[in-house]
Amino acid sequence: MEDFLLFLKVFGAIFRIFSIFHFLAILVSTLIGLLTLNTFEFIYALVFFITGAILYISGFLLENKINIPLEKLKVKHHIVISAIALAWLIMPFISGIIYFLTGLSLIDSYFESMSAWTTTGFTMYSNLESLPYSVKFWRSFEQWIGGIGIVAFLVYLLSDNKILYHIVKFEGREELFEGTMEHSIKEIFKIYAVLTFFGASFLSFTGMDVFTSVNLSMTALATGGMIPFSFLNLTISQKIIIIVLMILGATSFLFHYKVFFQGNRRFIRVYEPLRWMILFITVVSILGYFSNGIDILDSIFHTVSAMTCTGFSYLNLLNMNESYIFGLILLMIFGGAVGSTSGAVKIDRIIILLKGIKKYIRNISKSAKEVVVETYINKEIDNEDILNAGMYFFLYVLILMISSIAFTLYTKNFLHSLFEVASAMGNVGLSLGFISNQMPLVYKLLFIFLMWGGRIEYFVVIAFLYSMFKR
Repeated sequence: MEDFLLFLKVFGAIFRIFSIFHFLAILVSTLIGLLTLNTFEFIYALVFFITGAILYISGFLLENKINIPLEKLKVKHHIVISAIALAWLIMPFISGIIYFLTGLSLIDSYFESMSAWTTTGFTMYSNLESLPYSVKFWRSFEQWIGGIGIVAFLVYLLSDNKILYHIVKFEGREELFEGTMEHSIKEIFKIYAVLTFFGASFLSFTGMDVFTSVNLSMTALATGGMIPFSFLNLTISQKIIIIVLMILGATSFLFHYKVFFQGNRRFIRVYEPLRWMILFITVVSILGYFSNGIDILDSIFHTVSAMTCTGFSYLNLLNMNESYIFGLILLMIFGGAVGSTSGAVKIDRIIILLKGIKKYIRNISKSAKEVVVETYINKEIDNEDILNAGMYFFLYVLILMISSIAFTLYTKNFLHSLFEVASAMGNVGLSLGFISNQMPLVYKLLFIFLMWGGRIEYFVVIAFLYSMFKR
C-alpha cells in the first residue's frame, strides 16, 4: 500500500509540473488571438487553462495529502520506473484533448499527441494549413517539451533533485556535466533555450516568418520533425540552417556545454559520436545522390533527418532507390548520441559494439603478454559496456523484425514496412506514406506502443511490465 501511495505522490509531482506548460500555452494562444483577432484562439486558451488547472490541482492534492517522504524513492527504483513509463502514456492523452477539439477521433488525437510527445513527427492530420495557430504551436511545443524531457524539468523544479536522479537515468539522460544534478539540469535548459533562440533568429534572417521560424527551430532541435504546414518549402540557406540544427539536436548536451559554453574546442576532437555521424551521413548521402539523381543538398538534408531522428522531409521517399531507402533505415536504427534529443539505439551503443568486435578480434590474435584496450571518448570500454550495448541492440532488432513482419500485412512490402517501423521505434517520423488516419486501429495501437517504447527505451518498458506483473 505504501508503494502505491508513493507512486501517486510522484505522479502528483509530475502532474503539477506539467501543468506549467499548459499555462505557458495560454499566454501564447492569447497573444495569437490578440494579433490575429481570431476568437477561436481564445477558446483554445481557455482549454489550456482548464487542462492546466485540473493537472495542477490534482497534482497538488496528491503531493500534499500523501504524507510519505520522497526519500524512500532511493530504495524503491521500481516506483520511479513505473512513474516514468506511465507518465509517457498518460501525458500524451491529456495533451491530445486539444487535437480532439479540432475534429480528430479519440485514438487519432492520442496518436498525434504521442507522436509529438515522443518527438516522432508522424501526423494524423491531412490538412495542417486549416489548423488554428494555437494548435500548430502546441504540436511543436509538445515536441520541444518531449525533447528536453519532462524528467529534466521535474528534477530541475523539485527542491530535492538528488532524490529523483534515477528518473533522469532511466529516461536516458544520465548526469551530463560536472557538479550537482540541479546544476546539470539548469545547464540543459539554458543550452536548449539559447540554441532555440539562435535557430529561430537565423531562420528569420532568411525571410521566414517569425511563427514558422520558432516552430521549426523548436522541432529541429528537439529532433521532432513536425511542421506547421503540410509541405516543407525551403530555400538553400534555410536547408543548411536546419541541417545544422538537426545535428546539434542529435549531439549530447555535454558537447554543447563544453564547446559553446566552456569554450573547450579540443573536446570536438575527442567527441567520437559526431565523427561517426558525419561518416555515416556522408556515405548514405553519396549513395542517395548517385542512386536517385537528386540534388546533393537534398540527399544530405534527408540523410541528416534520418540519422538525427528528426523526420523533416520534402521529397517523395517512396520513389527513391531501394538501396537509399535501406541506408536511411540503418541510420534510423543507429540514431544520434546519448544525452541528446535523438532516439533509436543511439550511435554510442553502435560505436561500442563495433569497438567490441575489434577488441574480440585483437584478443584472438594477440600474444600472451599483450593487453588489449579499446577506448571511447578517452575512457576504457569494459566487457560489461559491450554486453549492455549488445543486449539492447539485440532486443531492439528483435522488436523491429517482429513488428515489421506484422505491418507487412498492411503494406504488402517488407522493406516499406521495415522503414515505417524503424521510423516509429527511432522516434524519427519519416514515412513512405503508409502512416495516416486511414490505418486500421490495430496498427495505430502498434505504432503508439513503438513510439512510446522507443522514447523511454525498451529495457525500461520491460522493467515496467515486470514490476507490474510481479505484484
